[in-house]
Amino acid sequence: YGVRYEYAQNYYTGEDQNGNRLTDSLVLDQGVILPSLNFIYKLTSDQNLRLSATRTVARPSFKELSNAQIVDRISGRTFLGNINLLQTNIDNLDLRWEMFQKQGQMISISGFYKRFVNPIELVAFDAAAPDNFQPQNVGNANVYGLELEIKRKLKFISKDTIYATSVGTNITLVESSVEMTPGEKQGRIDAARDGESIEDTRDMVGQSPYIVNAFLNFNHVKSSTEIALSYNVQGPRLTVVGVSRNPDVYEMPFHSLNLKATKKFGKEDKWRASIAARNILGAERYFEYQSYGAENQLFSLLKPQRNYSIGIGYTL
Repeated sequence: YGVRYEYAQNYYTGEDQNGNRLTDSLVLDQGVILPSLNFIYKLTSDQNLRLSATRTVARPSFKELSNAQIVDRISGRTFLGNINLLQTNIDNLDLRWEMFQKQGQMISISGFYKRFVNPIELVAFDAAAPDNFQPQNVGNANVYGLELEIKRKLKFISKDTIYATSVGTNITLVESSVEMTPGEKQGRIDAARDGESIEDTRDMVGQSPYIVNAFLNFNHVKSSTEIALSYNVQGPRLTVVGVSRNPDVYEMPFHSLNLKATKKFGKEDKWRASIAARNILGAERYFEYQSYGAENQLFSLLKPQRNYSIGIGYTL
């Protein structure tokens, strides 16, 4: 257990397009007390029950806490800084059961809760300027989640060699909600379609309803060869909060599959050669408008392409 006090100040000098200028102005001046409590109960020789409660803080970046107006010449969109942003206070509560086994094997199940006060989210500036976006403090948010983590190791021994294979996965399910401000809710009510019901809350920006990570590692001990295959996908997540008739923007799931192989050779295995492939599936990142009773419409598309690399190194 313990407690920490943090005090932050941020000074800003800059001028907006209307000629309003700030010179070395104090735009952030906040202190916060951050308590922390961690409890571990040993159930058996290889099982623990953990409980933790902490408070953390997220402060606006220099770009966000400014009067900057930054135009993306490719997309034509404009980022507008917000000189009035407040820092975000976050209360965290985690409960975790874990069981450890030989050779780094383990299994754990966790439940967590997070409370955000004054969260910062990227919001469409207004209905008349749908391509202008600004970070804003929105209503308080709650996040609940469950997480499962498993790591297993399989070892095969023949006459003259050893093969070791590790597999694992991490699966997280999340439910998030943000309390809409009166202005945001009224804008959604005014733009509601027939049959659409407007609630008091919505999804939190950047929070996926599910996250899946998986890996497969193969190790051929005699030849000093290792191969690692990893996979990641996140569920649709809110990226930009819509205003009035401008719908929300969601980032669609991106299936990331990556491979890396390394081999040591030479005297005392001091040489190492590696090959790597990223985005093997050739997946693309889609950002889409979502609105009630309508098909998704494209907001933006990124094509990261497949990436291959070869490396060689020597250990002194």
